[in-house]
Amino acid sequence: MDALLGGGQLANGGEGNQSLMHAPEAERIIDQLAPMTVQDVGTAKWNAQGQNIQRLNLQAHYNAQQHAEEFVVELLVSLDKMQVLVQNLLAIEAWKEKVLPHLHRQLARNVDKVVSYMVLYHEVTLANLLEVTLYHSHAAEALPEEHLLELADWCYRKLRYLNDPQGGRRVATYKELSAAQLMAMSPEEELDAKVDETDFGAAMCCLSILRYLTDGLTTLPMGLLSRVVATNDTLMALVPLLDQPPWVRRRPNGAFEKWMNNQWQAVEAVDRFRLSQADAQVWLTVTNLVVEPKSRAKYGFDEWRRDRLLTLKRFMNELLFDQIPVLKDLQRVLDEMALGVGSDPSTARNAALILEAVPALRDSLLAVPDWRGLALSQAQSQFSPEGSRQTARAMYESLTQSFDFMADFMADLGGLTDPTKAQSGAAHGDPLGSSGSATQSSRSKGWGPGPVRLSSWRKAHESGVMEAWSDYVFELDPTKPPEPVSLEHLQGLRYRLLPMDLESSRPLPISGKFTKFHVDLKQTEHQ
Repeated sequence: MDALLGGGQLANGGEGNQSLMHAPEAERIIDQLAPMTVQDVGTAKWNAQGQNIQRLNLQAHYNAQQHAEEFVVELLVSLDKMQVLVQNLLAIEAWKEKVLPHLHRQLARNVDKVVSYMVLYHEVTLANLLEVTLYHSHAAEALPEEHLLELADWCYRKLRYLNDPQGGRRVATYKELSAAQLMAMSPEEELDAKVDETDFGAAMCCLSILRYLTDGLTTLPMGLLSRVVATNDTLMALVPLLDQPPWVRRRPNGAFEKWMNNQWQAVEAVDRFRLSQADAQVWLTVTNLVVEPKSRAKYGFDEWRRDRLLTLKRFMNELLFDQIPVLKDLQRVLDEMALGVGSDPSTARNAALILEAVPALRDSLLAVPDWRGLALSQAQSQFSPEGSRQTARAMYESLTQSFDFMADFMADLGGLTDPTKAQSGAAHGDPLGSSGSATQSSRSKGWGPGPVRLSSWRKAHESGVMEAWSDYVFELDPTKPPEPVSLEHLQGLRYRLLPMDLESSRPLPISGKFTKFHVDLKQTEHQ
């Protein structure tokens, strides 16, 4: 329902813009990026920077998809802002871990839903931007060693989350809720669902980031190799993901879904064995860690680890090699291990570093004496009802500028045909969904459908009684003709909406739901 509101209120402002921002504007924004702490989350400067990072993320992925000049990536490297992205990623992770549990009820009941969602989604946005940036080896080389180690640790924590039965595997389980069940959800349950969604999205981003880090193990600082291979048992965290991938699930009717382009998508039976981007990234990371001699020399292949790794041999077949030919090298190394040819644990001990860099960035972010006191302070300031309303208005105005760009990007994005060349996936950074504009698959002979109406209700009593709150009406923009749109199995016309007057509209209900999405088709003759 948040997507419907976002889609309606984000009015368009351009005629087929080919770029969300130009290089000079991106340079100005990137130059102003500043490291944030846990205390900064939700403040005005944090929100403003978060909106700018959202725009940079969209532009970076658009440039990559269009094979255009990737000025966002180059500016992040040349202006030395890669480390800012890593620190802010660690800061929002620490906030969700330490502060969010104390603010849970406040965010669920007294804060605008758009504000709470955008705060939670910030980790996904940063991880998304790092995905498309670290695809380029010189971007990883621009990071200081401490930040590389912290990023490797972040990836390892996300791998553990994906393997956790109460973490990523629970979130990935298909749940079909009826309309009555959705209406009966409490604000706290709705917030929990958003937390699960954003946690899973960020964890899936780590698969690409980790692959790009392991691509450069021989050229990046030696401490990274030791961190990935020895300190964190990354390899053993990846093997279970190939055995039972959490990004694949099955519906009760037997249909399969895969997590692709930051959302669950149905998979046709003929494409069931086609590798997704997540599959490819994990296979390539395992190959980097096992085939590279320097990595093998540092890894203690005891009997248990060797047996676990050899379980991957059952997946080795021509269908897999056709999609990722480099896996033949992995098969060769596994065959050598099966025959007893390989390094022994004593070799790994001898190859260990005498001195190892210990990252302190996350520890400094966690050095808060009173988490509950910090949460109380934030509840009375940036996450107060009045503060959240002001923040929501600023977010709407900012998102208005980029909504058309996001809609065009989503419509053009058709997935990745070669999983080994995937930069990051698609629809990156769009927390509002694929499109919020009114579309229909019929042929219009008149002007088009009537206004789009959203009906909102709010909870009037703790027992769950709901009362009507307000209707939000969005008129079509008569100055812009409808545009043909073609998605996977849908063709139609996309109409532009006029902006809603935020000053005269009733504010959103704090504890409410959207229950109706209605488009008047009286003016449309359809098949």
